[in-house]
Amino acid sequence: MSPSRNRFILRQTQLLLERGEQPETALDKVFSEILSAEDKRKALAIFAETQSVFKTLVQSGFMTVEKPYYDKLVELESADSPIPLKLINGINEHINQTFQLLKVRLTTGLTYAIWLLSIAAIVFNIISSSVLPQFRDIFASFGAELPLFTQLMLGWQTSIFSPLVFVLILLAFIAFVLYSVKKIGDNPSYISRFSRIPFLRKVFAFTQLLHHLNHIKILLAVGKPITGFLDSLKQTSDSIKKFAPYTLHELEMAQSLNTAQSEIEVQIAQLTGKAELIVTNATRQFIAAVMSLIISYISFVLIASYLPIFQMGAVI
Repeated sequence: MSPSRNRFILRQTQLLLERGEQPETALDKVFSEILSAEDKRKALAIFAETQSVFKTLVQSGFMTVEKPYYDKLVELESADSPIPLKLINGINEHINQTFQLLKVRLTTGLTYAIWLLSIAAIVFNIISSSVLPQFRDIFASFGAELPLFTQLMLGWQTSIFSPLVFVLILLAFIAFVLYSVKKIGDNPSYISRFSRIPFLRKVFAFTQLLHHLNHIKILLAVGKPITGFLDSLKQTSDSIKKFAPYTLHELEMAQSLNTAQSEIEVQIAQLTGKAELIVTNATRQFIAAVMSLIISYISFVLIASYLPIFQMGAVI
């Protein structure tokens, strides 16, 4: 299910509930328009078991909610408090926009890297397998040795971790990154993969911070205290320490002043304004690291290939 379809389901469910529809009727009407008969049956079976619109939407995969906030919102719904589906929808919108930007930046840079690496690998494989051995025979006929770089290149060519293996590993890694960022739209669980990728883990930490602040916004919207969550985030959230070190303290002071709901809006607006800069910096660093590997590979093979030509006169 695409993110736009998920957002549509949340919006329409909220509107029907606000219009006074019974929860099961609202879900039945929305699911009938969007889902296949089998998917609709499974989703309504979840509602029949839980009697919870919120649990049905989460367990059916139409929205993602962090565990501590999920428990609190379930508690609210069981107390007949309205669940702000529109605000939850907004969380996914913020995250989706950030990763759409990441997708565009990475696709542009890494597509070029793939072409450059593929062409270089083909050309240099021909050179190392056909041209360099001929230089070795020529030098040997004059009782001379190949330059050190050229010897290393020929030795690398026959090693276990050969240039072909190096290229295939690098291409596989690039393909993994591009596939993951593409699949985020269909499966938010792919977001966690970015926590393990150098440089791009910054984007993951940033989206985690957006998750936390937007969920705090939901709790404030339904009049729940946030002190416990703020204390927990101080201990566990490295993303807040990195991107918004003063946010929690400011929210605590705003809560004392009864202005926390307005303050969280300001904090989220300021943070989302940094999204493009954070994504741009992270992708530049990541692409620069990938390109440095490719350029190092190309430079090594070029030096190894041209040194015999430069030393040919001295040998002959």
